[in-house]
Amino acid sequence: MHLSQPAIIFCIFVLLVPLWVLLKRDFARGLAYAVFLCVLMPTFLRINISGGLPQLTIFRLVLISVLFFWLRRRSEWRPISQIPLFPQLCIWSAVGFVSLLFTSITFTTSLKRYLDFVLEIYLFYVLLATTIRTSDEAFLLLRAAWVGLTMVAVLAVLERYTNINPVYWLVSGEEGRHRDIVATYQHRILLGAGMAMAFPLAFGFFNSAFAQAPRPRVLWISFLLFCAVSYFAQSRGPWLAAMLAGGVLMLRATQPTRKRLMVLGLVAMMALASRPGVWETLSDRVSATADSKSFKGGTMQYRLELWKVAWAQVTQSVQTFFFGYGPGCGSETEIDWTLSYRGQEYGISSWDNQFAYDLFQSGFVGLIASLILYGSALLFLYRTWVTADPANRDLVLTLFASALALVFMMTNVLIFAKQLYYLFWTLVATAPLLARKTTLQPQFDAEMESELDDASPAQRLA
Repeated sequence: MHLSQPAIIFCIFVLLVPLWVLLKRDFARGLAYAVFLCVLMPTFLRINISGGLPQLTIFRLVLISVLFFWLRRRSEWRPISQIPLFPQLCIWSAVGFVSLLFTSITFTTSLKRYLDFVLEIYLFYVLLATTIRTSDEAFLLLRAAWVGLTMVAVLAVLERYTNINPVYWLVSGEEGRHRDIVATYQHRILLGAGMAMAFPLAFGFFNSAFAQAPRPRVLWISFLLFCAVSYFAQSRGPWLAAMLAGGVLMLRATQPTRKRLMVLGLVAMMALASRPGVWETLSDRVSATADSKSFKGGTMQYRLELWKVAWAQVTQSVQTFFFGYGPGCGSETEIDWTLSYRGQEYGISSWDNQFAYDLFQSGFVGLIASLILYGSALLFLYRTWVTADPANRDLVLTLFASALALVFMMTNVLIFAKQLYYLFWTLVATAPLLARKTTLQPQFDAEMESELDDASPAQRLA
């Protein structure tokens, strides 16, 4: 049994009604609910449209709704040109547009993929960055992302112990995803990447000065869920990404946060001691990685091999060298290639390396644009942490650690789960406001004090 298209439309309507109400009454809370949906919902919750037109996914409907209310109050918002990373976004978009127009081998597919990013993911960031004005609003969005990730983890645990993915079962009638646990994401590795990004956020909420901060007991529960689901995903990349994020916190966070990390390490050691099967699984994965003849070791070599594949393809002409074969071209092509580490023929149809894929689809200029964009985002978050208010420095550091986890994952998997990008750009949009910890009320009080200083004694009494 699965939901029919009318039933899916009804479910989408039920999810969108609260969004419309919140956006009308309190735009910041509406944005927070939008973030919650974009981090949690599956991409296949959609309204199917025939004739080759783009499908109305839950993400697109959420963004259309937010954009509608955003336009109604456009004069209140920050100018788009003043948002952080605006020049880098323009460069990336311009390079992708040139690749779409002049070098694309499948224009329709390239157009859809280009619009996916420019009119969905980056529009999402623009809507957040232009509208949130206080640290309280920024924290509200960040907490919504954490709640969404916690819900993903709960669904993954349910899938692990029932062997049923409730989302896939309701939408398609499939009982789970065979052996892989994916929750609402499209692949177990991407689920693991989401958990690697999620776990630093739980540490950032501890001892937070914000009234909306979750209680410590709830944070520990969510954190343990993130760790468990990361293990259930059975992928080395997300484990390394989580370790990288944890290393950042151990090196640069304050003492209370480092103590919590050490407590976590102790709990992990106790879990390994009590569950020998977990330790055996981890050790087998590590040893297999070092063996290029094993399946796991081969997948690691394959991710490096993709750089050679992409370079060989784009250097076939001047146009492709600079601008590649067009956005999304990998979904329409299969490349015959002899794997250098095994000496056998293989059809390259899976691009398990986002940056190598950027080279293939957008050429050398496109790769540079992507590196500049995501490198600038990390640098922006790092500099924001350096100058952050001491009360919130750990919170901002966790945003940097979480974003770093995704950029690391981009080197060993194709990021086609939009939920991860929505989370990434939520971190970037909220960081500067959380760093300076300001609210509209103090700003209003400061403006009133300034006006009183300039006023005459009679005006002050009045």
